[in-house]
Amino acid sequence: MSVLARVFVAAVGSGVRLVSRAFSIAFNIIGRFLPFSLTAPALESGETMAQKFLAKFESVYGNSHPKFFQGSYTDALAVASQELKFLVIYIHSDYHFDTDEFCRHTMCDPSVVTTLDELFVCWAATIHSSDGFQAGLQFAATRFPFLAVISTADRETTVIDLHEGPISADALVTRLTNLLSEHQDMLAAATAQRTALEHDRRLREEQDREYHALLAAEQERARRETEEAEQLQRETERVEREERERYLAEQERKRMKELKRSALAAEPAETTTGIARIAFRLPGGAKSQRRFLVDDPIQILYDYVDTLDIKFEGTGEYDLLMNMPRMLLTNKTITLREAGLVPQAMLYVQEK
Repeated sequence: MSVLARVFVAAVGSGVRLVSRAFSIAFNIIGRFLPFSLTAPALESGETMAQKFLAKFESVYGNSHPKFFQGSYTDALAVASQELKFLVIYIHSDYHFDTDEFCRHTMCDPSVVTTLDELFVCWAATIHSSDGFQAGLQFAATRFPFLAVISTADRETTVIDLHEGPISADALVTRLTNLLSEHQDMLAAATAQRTALEHDRRLREEQDREYHALLAAEQERARRETEEAEQLQRETERVEREERERYLAEQERKRMKELKRSALAAEPAETTTGIARIAFRLPGGAKSQRRFLVDDPIQILYDYVDTLDIKFEGTGEYDLLMNMPRMLLTNKTITLREAGLVPQAMLYVQEK
């Protein structure tokens, strides 16, 4: 190889080394100030990330700041939609030169705090958190501090304003209030739609309550009618059953009366020796009298009473009562003589 060639190769090699070294130094310097790593941060819950950001923010800038929503970006969107407010997103980078100035003199300014707290929902995250990283990618954040204003009107997520870099407190308040004025029709339409939906919902609920009340009243009326009909049916069946039982009992009494009447021995003649004259006082005051043989059993007295037409108030069961001395004739096997009913006696038919 000639001397000229060797000089050329050495020069090229030195140049490559110098360029490589320059790129290495530049990459290390720029890397210190890149807003976020090229690798996505580890996933954490939205509430955990919000709590960590709030704690770190307050440790540096104090407690006088907007009310940062404590939850995920998705949850913040839902709350903004529910409250019919715009969502202000702040993406924070610790390594950017403008961050400290923005946080101290803009984000913590009382006018900014009041505007954000009263008129917006504010969500903040560091670019080094998973939620902040995703938001930075979604909105193509390239410079910090980064602000975005999101509308959820018409159930759609729309970016209505973006801002990158420093901004004064007065300029930010003016920008936010102008946004509200410019999109007043959007908020009014969303409010009117929400009001109409709420009115329809309340109307449906009221109609449902009225329907269920009418249905319950109708069911109660039907239940009472069914219960009354069943009670009437039971009462009718009871009356019919009792009437049938009374009829059958009456027929049985008549049959037994005829049987006992036919089986009862003929009344002894007046001139018969060994007779006892027995008078019966019946319920209701009626009287009956008959002659019996003194050696007849007491049972024959009951058989005779059974042949009489007596109107009992109850079941028709009775006892024969001797008044002097007072004694119930319940032993039906002894004779009239043994019972002391000769030559005559008065017996009371006493219903049980």
